[in-house]
Amino acid sequence: MSHTAATPQKIWPLTLASLGVVYGDIGTSPLYALKESLAHAKITPETFDPLAVYGIASLILWTLLIVATFKYIAFILRADNKGEGGLLSLMALVQRALGHRTPQVLFLGMLGGALFYGDALITPAISVMSAMEGLTLLAPTLQDYVLPGTLAILVVLFMVQKHGTTAIARFFGPIMLVWFGVLLLTGLWHIIAHPEILKAVNPVYAWHFLQAHGIYAVLALGGVFLVVTGTETMYADLGHFGRPAITRAWVSLVLPALGCNYLGQAALILNNPATLEHPFFSLVPESVLPFFLILATIATIIASQAVISGAFSVTKQAVNMGLLPRLAIHHTSEHHAGQIYVPKINWLLMAGVMLLVFTFQSSSALAAAYGSAISATMLITSLFCFVVFYKIFKWNVYLSVALSSLFILVDFTFFAVNLSKLMDGGWLPLAFAGLMVMVMRVWTEGTIYVTKKTKHTNMPWESFLAHVEATNPHVVEGTAIYMTSDLSTTPTTLTTNLELNKVLHAKNLIVSVEFTPTPTVPAEERISLQTLPSDKFLGVQVLFGYAETPNLSRTLGYHLKKHGIDVEIGEAIFIIGHHTFKMSPTKGLAWWKDYIFMYLNRQNTPPTDYFHLPPSRVLELSTQLVI
Repeated sequence: MSHTAATPQKIWPLTLASLGVVYGDIGTSPLYALKESLAHAKITPETFDPLAVYGIASLILWTLLIVATFKYIAFILRADNKGEGGLLSLMALVQRALGHRTPQVLFLGMLGGALFYGDALITPAISVMSAMEGLTLLAPTLQDYVLPGTLAILVVLFMVQKHGTTAIARFFGPIMLVWFGVLLLTGLWHIIAHPEILKAVNPVYAWHFLQAHGIYAVLALGGVFLVVTGTETMYADLGHFGRPAITRAWVSLVLPALGCNYLGQAALILNNPATLEHPFFSLVPESVLPFFLILATIATIIASQAVISGAFSVTKQAVNMGLLPRLAIHHTSEHHAGQIYVPKINWLLMAGVMLLVFTFQSSSALAAAYGSAISATMLITSLFCFVVFYKIFKWNVYLSVALSSLFILVDFTFFAVNLSKLMDGGWLPLAFAGLMVMVMRVWTEGTIYVTKKTKHTNMPWESFLAHVEATNPHVVEGTAIYMTSDLSTTPTTLTTNLELNKVLHAKNLIVSVEFTPTPTVPAEERISLQTLPSDKFLGVQVLFGYAETPNLSRTLGYHLKKHGIDVEIGEAIFIIGHHTFKMSPTKGLAWWKDYIFMYLNRQNTPPTDYFHLPPSRVLELSTQLVI
C-alpha cells in the first residue's frame, strides 16, 4: 500500500513512524562519521589543526544539504513508480518511460539491487559496534566485551526476524524521536558553549580544507560520505510512508538534529582535541554516559532492523521481477503487508555480518569497507535521472542534462574517493554485490532459455484440438486450471495430463500469471479473458504488480465471478508443471551456468506456496528438460 496520498490527519503519524524506518541508518551516522573523517585526514591530538576541523564540519554540512536535501528530498522522491520508490522501482519506471526493456537498464537495476545487499551487510555491523565501543569510556577494561557484545546483539537481532517485529515496531518511531531530540540538544549545548563553530556553515572553509590538505582531504571525503549513507533509504521506503511524511521528518527534525550534532562534536573537539577518539560519546557528562550508551545501542538496533527489512523488501521485488528464484517469503503480520521475512536472505546476511565483525573487529576498520556499495547505488540512481527528468517530468533537454550531470558528478566523486578504500575492505561489499549480479544474470538467462525451449516444444492449439477430436477422450465434470507462461500454445501440463490420464475436464482454464513493471495493478486490469479455439477452454491473463503478493486462487475466485464466469474455484483442480533439468555439454547455457541455474531452481518455492493455491486441490506433473 502506498501512503503518498495520505490525509493531513495521517501525515504526522506517518512522519513519526518514518523516523524509525527511513532515518535509522543516517540517524546513527554521528556515532562514527566525524571521527572517521578526521582520522582519514590524519588529524590527531599531536597534529591538531583547527582549520581542518572547520573544513570537515563544513564539508559534512554541505554534503547533507546537497546530497540528502537537494538531490533526494527535492528531486529523487518525486520520481515514484505509482507511489513506490527504490532502485528496482526506478529501473522499472525508466524501462516503461523508454517503452522497452533494454539490457543496459536491466543490468544497472540488477547492480543497484545487489549493491543494496552489500550495504545491508555493513550497516548492522558498524552501527552496533560503534555503540558498543562507547563501553570503553565507562572503563577501559570493558574493551574485551565490545566484540562479544556486538556479536550477541546481532545474533539475537537476526534470530528474532522469523517472529516479525510488529509487536515492537510501534515503538521505533517514538524511540528515534527521542534519539534525534538527544542529538539536537547535545549538539546545541556545545554550539552554545563554543558559537564560533557556526563559521563552518560558510562553504569557504570546506574549499580551503580541500585546497590545503591534498591527498588527505580526498581521503577525508571517504569519511564525510558516511554522513549520507542512509539517504537511499529515503527513496527505498517511499511506498511505505509517502513523500510528504518523509520530507516533513527530514526538514523538521532529522536535518536540524544531524547538523547540530556534527557541529557540536566539532565544537567539542576544538575545545578539547583529546576527544578526537570518541567525539560522539564525549558530548555528554560521564554521569549521563551509561544512559546515552543504552539509547545509542537501541538506536543502532532499530537502524539495523530497518536495513534488514529493506533487504527482505528488495528480495520480494526481485523475485516478482524474475531476477531471483521464488524464495520462500513469510508474512509476519496479519495487518501490515510490508512485514515479511525471507529465511534464506536472513541467514545469508547473518553469516555475512558475523564474518565482517570477526574480520574487522572495530568500527574504524569497518568504516574502510563502508561506502563503496552505497556510493555506487547512489551513482546508478543519478544515471537514471536524465530519463526521469526528460521523459517523465517533461523538462527541456538542457535542464535535464544539467541537473542529472550535477548529480552524477557529485556521486562519482564520492564513489571514486571510496574506491581509495578498496584494498582496506571496500572490495568486500562490491564483491558480494558482484556475486549477486552474477546470480541474477544466470537466473534470468536460464529462465528465458527454458521459456523459449518450452514454447518451442509446446503443441499449437490447432494440433492439440485435432488430437482431442481424433482420440475423443473421456470428459469428466468439474474445472481444471492449468498454469502456463504462454497462452498462445497448449500447456505441457495439459497435453501430459491427457496423455497419462486419458481424461479431459468439462471446463478448462488456461491461466498465465505476469508481473508488471508497476508496483500494483488496478482491480479493473487484474485479469483479462482470451477466447481459445474451443469452448471447453478459456484463457485467463492475470497481472500482479512487483510489490504485490500473488494470491492466485483468491484473485481468480473474485474476478472470474465479476466477469460472469461460472467457476467454483474451491472445487477446481490446479494442474501445475515442474521442470527437472539435465545438463547437455553442447546445448543451452555454459556448463558453469548450468550448475548455478539448477542449484537456484532447487531454491524455488513450490508454486502451491508462492501462488497461495489450496494444497489439497493441486496436481503437479514433472517433465525433464535438457539444458
